[in-house]
Amino acid sequence: MTPPPRPHALVVGGARRIGRAVTLALAQAGCDVDIPCHTSSADAAETARLARSLGAACNTWPLNLADPAVTDSAVRIAASSPRWD
Repeated sequence: MTPPPRPHALVVGGARRIGRAVTLALAQAGCDVDIPCHTSSADAAETARLARSLGAACNTWPLNLADPAVTDSAVRIAASSPRWD
């Protein structure tokens, strides 16, 4: 019997400070996480490494939410996820 799928969360601002704490708390609670980032890609990579060490699948992807042209791309990326919880 296969285990149920893990919950999947998108944490905007999840690369550092409070967002990092939220990302890691979700990972600790059994969620897989995606972290979009713009200027904090190194922080996002470190947060992803920490989340993976807790057993979560964690992806980072570049995203400048201040650029309206990017929002269509963000929707496509989010839609490509198997699921969001």
